[in-house]
Amino acid sequence: MSEGNRKFIVSLPRLIPDDDTVNNFMESAQTFDGGMKSTVLVNMLINIALSGSLQMVWGMINTLQITLHLPAINTKSPTNV
Repeated sequence: MSEGNRKFIVSLPRLIPDDDTVNNFMESAQTFDGGMKSTVLVNMLINIALSGSLQMVWGMINTLQITLHLPAINTKSPTNV
């Protein structure tokens, strides 16, 4: 049994309830978008500002660890170290 080509025409109800709801949602999305962009920008600026000082802190910690562990491994060092 071959059914052939059939076309069904169905009218669908409107999916978006009203224009006020859509406008409120779009305004909220734009506000959220602006807030996220400013948050990312501030985060990048803080990261750039602190990256240099954090490298100095980690370098200082590394140097302190090395100097404090030198006596534990019995290395001979000059008196000015």
